[in-house]
Amino acid sequence: MWRHRAAQPEMSGKNSAFSTKRGFFPEPVNRVHQLSGYVMTEFRIVSETTRLWRLPLDARELARVLGSFCRTIAAQERPLPERLVLRLADDGVIADANARLMGCAGPTNILTFPGDGSLPGELLLSLDTWERECRLYRQPPLSHLLRLLAHGMAHMTGLDHGPEMAALEQFCLQSLPESIPVRA
Repeated sequence: MWRHRAAQPEMSGKNSAFSTKRGFFPEPVNRVHQLSGYVMTEFRIVSETTRLWRLPLDARELARVLGSFCRTIAAQERPLPERLVLRLADDGVIADANARLMGCAGPTNILTFPGDGSLPGELLLSLDTWERECRLYRQPPLSHLLRLLAHGMAHMTGLDHGPEMAALEQFCLQSLPESIPVRA
């Protein structure tokens, strides 16, 4: 779990909001989401990078996507934390976390920390790696972002790589609202 709070600066002061091509990206999004049979008491988006303009979704759309994934996962009776943080970072931040917490060298696309009663579940997403993989695999940015978020949420339930995890990821992607198109 991500317990090193000193390494997780919250957005504050003059850097508390960023302009994006999609509009204003506010300080952490705190909302209560009532999800059929599942209550998420807190959802936040925290940025450790100024590259937010690269994202194809704004904060509200990200909240809708993750809310949809939580509803889908809850319907499958899989465990999820009551609180969730999506932490957007660059390769430096995620490489440090990957080395310190996972024992792996270099950056990765997404790390998942399920949390516990006192800590929220966290998804740590590298925007640098996401963007590089979009070019490398020739995937549309939105499609790859949604796949990475579904992958992280599947890990959040305790699943590891394999057919069951792949099926849950696909189910999450298929259950997205039509207003958020998943491109094959």
